[in-house]
Amino acid sequence: ASRNSTASTHKLRYDKPRLRIVSWNAGGLAARNYREITTWLQLEHEAHRTVDICVIQETSWKEDLEYTTSFEAAGQVNWHVVHSTNKDKSGILCMIRSGLISADKIRTSCLHPGRLLHVRLLFPVPFDLLCMYQHAWNLQGKALRGPSKTDALLRLRKQLWDSLDKWLSTVPQRHGCAVAGDFNLSVHEDPPTCGAGLPSSSTTPHPDQSVLMDILRAHRCCVLNTWHRKGVQNRTFLSPGADETQLGTQIDFIIGRGHTVDNLSKQAAAFNAPFVPDSGCRHRPLSAKLPMPRRPYHTPDSSKVTSHMVRRSLQDPDFAKHLQERIVPALQAATATSSIDTILESGWTSTKLHHGASRQHLGSGQAEDYEGTLSMDLSCATAITSAPDLACKQRKTNKVAEAVQSTDIRKAAKRFAPKDLNISTAEISAAFGRLRSGKDSIAPIKLQFDYYLTKGCQPICLLSLQAKLLASVVAGRLQPYVSKYLENLPQYAYVAHRTLAQALERVIGHCAEVRRLVQQQASTLHSRRQGSTSLSLYGGCQLSLDITSAYDHVPRSALRLALQDAGIPDNLIQAILLIHEQARIKIKHADQETLISLHRGLRQGCGLAPILWALYSGWVLKQMNDPTQLAVTDTATVYADDQRFAWTIRKGSDLEKAYNAMKHVLRSLSAYGLTVSTDKTVILLELKGSAAPKSLARHRLGIAKGTFTRAVYGQHFFMDSMLRAFRNLNFRLPEEAQNRRSGQ
Repeated sequence: ASRNSTASTHKLRYDKPRLRIVSWNAGGLAARNYREITTWLQLEHEAHRTVDICVIQETSWKEDLEYTTSFEAAGQVNWHVVHSTNKDKSGILCMIRSGLISADKIRTSCLHPGRLLHVRLLFPVPFDLLCMYQHAWNLQGKALRGPSKTDALLRLRKQLWDSLDKWLSTVPQRHGCAVAGDFNLSVHEDPPTCGAGLPSSSTTPHPDQSVLMDILRAHRCCVLNTWHRKGVQNRTFLSPGADETQLGTQIDFIIGRGHTVDNLSKQAAAFNAPFVPDSGCRHRPLSAKLPMPRRPYHTPDSSKVTSHMVRRSLQDPDFAKHLQERIVPALQAATATSSIDTILESGWTSTKLHHGASRQHLGSGQAEDYEGTLSMDLSCATAITSAPDLACKQRKTNKVAEAVQSTDIRKAAKRFAPKDLNISTAEISAAFGRLRSGKDSIAPIKLQFDYYLTKGCQPICLLSLQAKLLASVVAGRLQPYVSKYLENLPQYAYVAHRTLAQALERVIGHCAEVRRLVQQQASTLHSRRQGSTSLSLYGGCQLSLDITSAYDHVPRSALRLALQDAGIPDNLIQAILLIHEQARIKIKHADQETLISLHRGLRQGCGLAPILWALYSGWVLKQMNDPTQLAVTDTATVYADDQRFAWTIRKGSDLEKAYNAMKHVLRSLSAYGLTVSTDKTVILLELKGSAAPKSLARHRLGIAKGTFTRAVYGQHFFMDSMLRAFRNLNFRLPEEAQNRRSGQ
């Protein structure tokens, strides 16, 4: 029996659907073992022995993971998987059946990486599970520091015991609570904490065994797999020479607390599974069926006497008189050792029995009509009052039935349609005449809400609702023409079926190409034996630039040419240009204000601006394309106003071509009214090979701050450090990519 069994005078009743929990130390979970476990879990499900939660310790996986499996076969069970790892080849894996609970109702917390993993399932009453993998009792561990290896190991294990103690104290008593895992520790019989289902062992218990036992006793926990049976069947760890009768220990446990402990959950035990190795050091899995956490409800104890019951009973004169007759003589005859409580309880019980028996005979005689003819009059009045309502309801029912059966549907509908309003002018005048003074005037709404209008908030776009609607309609008409025009141009923004991810893939693809080229040219023993020769110059170059105030610098004449080149109808072109010609800037100072016409640029915040910019930038790329200098479709990647050009270099002429192409890009952008931001322009250049130093010297500029790459057009110099990363394609390179930039 549990210690809590007598803690309450109320009886608790539960419905008990079960959670099946399996716990196993894998000793290293390879991909093959993982597949074996998922297959076994599927077979258990098909055999109607479904596992709800599977906890695996010592996975030796290298990464923390959270994912949901996606097996698509019919009837296949999927799992929500959470994995916590550490550098010491530990690792805890918790698999939760997807049909049990959705992923958004699972909460996890890693108390010690790879050692303690807290999983909370948000059922109506939450269920808390602590997955545990204690440090093995190995005095040769590399993590042990200090003169005494034993003391160092005890301190290391104590960190987990302290965390277990703290965790048990923080989990609410109303929650379902369980701990499962490899404790690397044996326990001893101590009812009700541990049962007698332990393997007989002559080995010395671990020095910190008492620490765990004290924690379990303090929190009224129960080791569930120590009650079902006795002997060697309870072994959970088998050494290499173990057989059916000897060797092995019990160091893996499933522990419950509170209402998760009952007779069925105490039948938890170790079992043999097909995925467990047949030889070597190995663990046997544990299985337990715990009751699902439920809200307990109390059945009131009818024998309990409350003050409210006493006051209510004493209001009955007969009951009070009878109680007095029973109690007074007993109190008068009481001695110094008599219990007054016993006398009062005895008198109360006998009075309740006598009074209850006398009440059973009430109502056995003939009932009397104390009101006489008044009750009959009341019934007649009620019937007369309700008769008109019943008659009206019946008439409506008959009319509806007649209309349903009618062949003229219009006539039937007209019959039940609402009547037209027939209000005369005189009635309206009379109604206005009854208005009180001031009620017939309405203050202008604009004055009341002027403060909250858009122009008071000063956003980017101050367009009226009509202007926004017009821009949206025109943009919708423009979309198919722009999509077709940009079909073979590398602009990936503001166009249907094109995304930022596609632009990034294009950029990263070039990086990977250059990296492969550098790796292929590395001189190795195999390449020398094959007689391959390395290139004298190889590598890659990237130009990434940003356009300053892109929308504001679009010339109207160039915009017209771009619209015409895209094959847009003339009436739509005229509408677009008219919208922009009518754009004005309102400047107001004190009582002075004026409107200034705009002669270039696109309207900020207008629904037309993004698609017009995509069209214009595509037109600029098309004009920039020159087979002798720049192949736009092969080298360019554009997203909004961010542009990137890339070249792969395999010889000296490729480097010169890339240098000339960069100058061509800068000249072309300037010619079409676009200004390049020098602060955001980055040139990434990496050259390898015997001719690399000489080739780089022609395009480098040495100053006090370091070595810079130089691109010249006109009187402008674009310089940027070789070690700066991309900042302009709206993404951050991951750390690994940054470390590999030198290979790009």
